[in-house]
Amino acid sequence: MLVTEYAHSRSLHECLLSNNSKCEYTIEILIEFLRQITTAMSYLEKKFLIHRDLACRNVLVFNKSLVKLSDFGLSRICCSETNYYKTSWKDTLRLPIAWMSPEAINFLRFTSASDVFSFGVCMWECFTYGQMPWQGMSSAE
Repeated sequence: MLVTEYAHSRSLHECLLSNNSKCEYTIEILIEFLRQITTAMSYLEKKFLIHRDLACRNVLVFNKSLVKLSDFGLSRICCSETNYYKTSWKDTLRLPIAWMSPEAINFLRFTSASDVFSFGVCMWECFTYGQMPWQGMSSAE
């Protein structure tokens, strides 16, 4: 079981979609948020954890100077010898395709590098103020 503090705030995705987000969340603030996310990612990698669901919807904004990574429901511990986690397609497997690296989609093999790809999509979300990645494409495409 994972216990975290109560967050009374909104997700970064919700903040980016707000009407005045471009005024409220400047590029400098967004860069600081992204820096904090990379610090969390580094910590997870040192603990052999792969988040597998890194996206702005899973980053909580506490204030304009503090964000925290959340939603560890898809997280997995990777083997310290191989540094990856592998799964297989099942009817119940629900993965965020738009944020997944090509290797993770094709081979269902997740590494900390998979999270780095997801972080790149997260950066794109930030700098487009909440637009969905790969708009107009289906998961199959």
